[in-house]
Amino acid sequence: MATSRLQPLPPAGRQRGLHDGQFLRVLSQQRGALAIRDGAPRQVCRHIAAPSAAPLIATKLLIPPFSTSLLARERLITQLVQGLQHALTLVIAPAGYGKTTLLSAWARQSATPTAWVSLDADDCAPRRFWTYVIAALDAAQPGVGARAQALLDTPTVAIEQALATLINTLSTAQPMTLVLDDYHVIDVAGMHQSLAFLLNHLPDTLHIVIAGRAEPPIPLAHWRATDALMELGVAELRFTNEEATTLLTAITQQPLTDAVVTMLMERTEGWAAGLRLAARGARTSADVTRFLHDFNGSHRDIQDYLDQEVFGHIPADMQAFMVQTAVLDRLCAPLCAALCDPDDRLVAANEPESAHQRRREDDPDGTHGITQRAHDMLVRIERTGLFLIPLDTERGWYRYHMLFAEAIRHRLNQDAPELAALLRQRSTRFRTKHTVSSVPWPSWRSVRASWRCCACWPMDAQTRISRWR
Repeated sequence: MATSRLQPLPPAGRQRGLHDGQFLRVLSQQRGALAIRDGAPRQVCRHIAAPSAAPLIATKLLIPPFSTSLLARERLITQLVQGLQHALTLVIAPAGYGKTTLLSAWARQSATPTAWVSLDADDCAPRRFWTYVIAALDAAQPGVGARAQALLDTPTVAIEQALATLINTLSTAQPMTLVLDDYHVIDVAGMHQSLAFLLNHLPDTLHIVIAGRAEPPIPLAHWRATDALMELGVAELRFTNEEATTLLTAITQQPLTDAVVTMLMERTEGWAAGLRLAARGARTSADVTRFLHDFNGSHRDIQDYLDQEVFGHIPADMQAFMVQTAVLDRLCAPLCAALCDPDDRLVAANEPESAHQRRREDDPDGTHGITQRAHDMLVRIERTGLFLIPLDTERGWYRYHMLFAEAIRHRLNQDAPELAALLRQRSTRFRTKHTVSSVPWPSWRSVRASWRCCACWPMDAQTRISRWR
């Protein structure tokens, strides 16, 4: 019988980017694209065939190479080593925070054998997913997955039966670690349920690391409450000034003053990809200091990165919402709802009259429904890991990462200046019209002192526009 380190739990319950003239199409091609839309992210699973339908890709089972040009982050590696005392480690942050790089560096120097799986959207089919996992475990410790794989290859055998066999075998095996990298691409509920089954009965000999852009939809509260979980998030993965100095100096091959490093850290907020892109651009610049001083979200490298790594992977309704609300320095549901007003002519032109009338009947004053949808969208964006930073514990106030917001604003001002001006007008009108007590949001009390700076536009609009350009 397998010895479980956790108590049983109940079962767990490309879209185009914005380049090449597609920015406006994101806003106009679907009905009511400027309005906040209901619904969860669309589930996509390209591979639904049996595991035998396609051979396994061997490179997905290899620990990614660690380049000597990358920074070995010893403070985080130490935390990962300490995390082995727990059952599960989560490494969750948006794209470009160095999750895979960190885990690769750690796995390569770990004394414990590591089974690695680099996941992609083709691994949504449970049997294919678990075939990869078993193959990785078997590579780390030969023979450990043979019996489980034989069961998994039998279509009439339930996946849980194969996993039970795997758990029993692992309970008498040597200790090892399983890394599931890019788990956020798995979007099939049945997959999460089978992973929860393994975690519920995890033997002491196996430590699991899940890395991705969003928390896996499994009941994590249980692991937090029982101290069986170690987490590394944006706060931990963010570069320190010392790490940034080392990285920037190594790439630019020039010493940088503390003031320049501090300025760039404030702008990138310690985002690893932002720092590396800034340093690579500065390396070929005639004036390194000037380049770093001027580096912001409008730079083509930032635009390209976000377009390919972020916008190219999220639904159009989420893109439209983020485009409209990126003009805000701070976000709350009522304020976002004011910007995404479905009664505006730009929205009405893209929405059938029947839908418009139905919303009016359900929500006569036109405020509650869209505010709730704005709240739901903010929560959805946060959980998807899209550079949205919570400012309180009540999911009341948020802000976008600075470079991320600058990138969207730059594109908005270039491709849709009239819309940009309209959004600024709406935000100003909202601040003028509403007092703190009149906005129905539970976190007003906690942010009352910062209302004036959070409302939206602390700087003159023309100053802001000129900076975007």
